[in-house]
Amino acid sequence: MIPFQRLGFMMFAWLLLAACGSSQAPASRDAEPADSPDVRETVLDDMVGTMDRAREVEDITRQHKQALDRALERAEGGDP
Repeated sequence: MIPFQRLGFMMFAWLLLAACGSSQAPASRDAEPADSPDVRETVLDDMVGTMDRAREVEDITRQHKQALDRALERAEGGDP
């Protein structure tokens, strides 16, 4: 009798969990709701601006490093 009780409990738990599911497919994480405000219009504006400036500085630094590498290559007698 105990195996039947265990089986009944497992079936009840499974049905309870299945009842909690949604019939609609979940929205993708990348999809932005149509009525959501632009990121720049939220409280995160300062953080977004800071990240943009950091990317710009990183690009400038990378270009400077490439120029120094080319100059060093020429100074050593290599052909860039």
